[in-house]
Amino acid sequence: MGIPQALILACDLTPDGTNLGQKTIARLERGLRHAQETGERLIVAASWSPRHPQQPSAMAEMMASWLKEHGYTDTVVRQATRFNTRGELDVVPDVDSIISDPLHLKRVRIMIRQMYGRRKARDVNYVPTTETSMTAKGRLLEPFKCAFLYMPLWFQDGVIYLLHHSPLRRINLSY
Repeated sequence: MGIPQALILACDLTPDGTNLGQKTIARLERGLRHAQETGERLIVAASWSPRHPQQPSAMAEMMASWLKEHGYTDTVVRQATRFNTRGELDVVPDVDSIISDPLHLKRVRIMIRQMYGRRKARDVNYVPTTETSMTAKGRLLEPFKCAFLYMPLWFQDGVIYLLHHSPLRRINLSY
């Protein structure tokens, strides 16, 4: 069956796109603790941000470098074909645990159920980071993000593409 694996979902970069943001770092810190507690191998799979053309490398590579700097050298690096949670889940369908913040994990469970079925959604171990404060914009967008997940996948991809290529590109329905 192999070594159990935990996927750390990416979230943010600094405004200039050259470093990992605080939410992503919080997820990486939780991933380190989870690996120490369980022995699961950590996986990162985030791609390139369309909002940050100056991003030095794929987010998965940036996350793996951060983990290595903090003493974890056994990271599995995969690269998603799209810059969103579904892209990360696509390249790691057999993951045992998923690490993210609590609100995001609620949406991740819905995504997994849609992508792989109820049984897989039930069997995955959802590992939350500590609760982070949500901005006013985040509180406003949260119901839309949840409702958005119930749209057909082709529709979700189209809307995300349009948002990334329009003046509304600061609205992120992906995470």
